[in-house]
Amino acid sequence: MIVLVVASILVYKFINRVDFYSKEAGGKIYAEDYDEKYKVLESIIEVDGTKLNELIITSFIDLDQGDLTYELYDPNGSLVDQATISNKEVFKKDMTHDPLFGKWVAKYYINEMTNGSYNLRFEGK
Repeated sequence: MIVLVVASILVYKFINRVDFYSKEAGGKIYAEDYDEKYKVLESIIEVDGTKLNELIITSFIDLDQGDLTYELYDPNGSLVDQATISNKEVFKKDMTHDPLFGKWVAKYYINEMTNGSYNLRFEGK
């Protein structure tokens, strides 16, 4: 009887488990490498079918020169976050969102003076 109860609990926990999920994308921006053709940088993070209760999104941008505008779009194409970051400003934002599956797109609009780094991290549980 005890074995049956323990087995039932383990099966229930396995079926209803919540997986941990983590992905990130980012890079560096060098003013000396600026090309007008690439004035919009994109980072794409695909959230797969992992069972999640919530999605924690962290945006981090650190500029030592110039400025940029950041936009984040969910898989439905809806704008969920945006900011304009200026010279010598560190931008860090954490937000919680429903775990929508599909491709999330971050756009970084830069200019010839933009110099720094950017990172986008998705964590789920």
